[in-house]
Amino acid sequence: MKSAIAVSAVLAVLISWPTATFAQSARAGSNVSQGDPLSSDPTDPGNILREVERMEAEREALFPVSPLGGLRNRTDRAKKTIYEVTGFKMGLVLQQVGQGISEVLPGNANTGTAADLDFVVKRELINKGKPNHGGVYYQLQGRWDYGTTGPQDLGFVSLASAGGTANSWSRYQPTFLTRNFYWQQGSNEAGWAYRIGKITPDATLLTSQYISPVTTFLPNVGTGVFAAGYPDSGLGVVGGL
Repeated sequence: MKSAIAVSAVLAVLISWPTATFAQSARAGSNVSQGDPLSSDPTDPGNILREVERMEAEREALFPVSPLGGLRNRTDRAKKTIYEVTGFKMGLVLQQVGQGISEVLPGNANTGTAADLDFVVKRELINKGKPNHGGVYYQLQGRWDYGTTGPQDLGFVSLASAGGTANSWSRYQPTFLTRNFYWQQGSNEAGWAYRIGKITPDATLLTSQYISPVTTFLPNVGTGVFAAGYPDSGLGVVGGL
């Protein structure tokens, strides 16, 4: 039996969040993020923005006072102003994964590493800040492996197995591509939502917030309804009540 280990690091940066009350409600113990109404996939643009908001709002530190507290507060006010004036929210997430395998075929690598970067932009254009708000989402995604063996190849190449691991981390050529670009209106609070444009049906229907290829570092066929051949990113419409 071969053994493997996976290590992941995540860096999330909020460029703009919706309101100053997010931080207050988080400190009060309320649920900052309810997730996107149409997808529980952790890499869905709506869920990326909400997760970044949660991480920024739920601040914890060893010392109660920060020397950069004044600058942070002014930055928070600037973010709020940007949202109120333009309706823009933006988030950046960078994830790094490394995997190793105990035994390999002669002359093949026994470790692999790869990175995934997601830059998400949302602009609310109608009913800003309300449950029935509507706006445009854009997601730029990049994957690369630094020219080394990618984690997926540890199975396919280094072990000559029928399946690989972490194929959701496989590098793109070119490195960056537009993953999602759609109009969405509605929310959990409104009780309805729809999106239309360039969407990702397989990520929406084949994964969940509890188990996904990205968070488990497993192949897609091991983390979803793999017998169903849902399409990848492309033009489409999805809605729900």
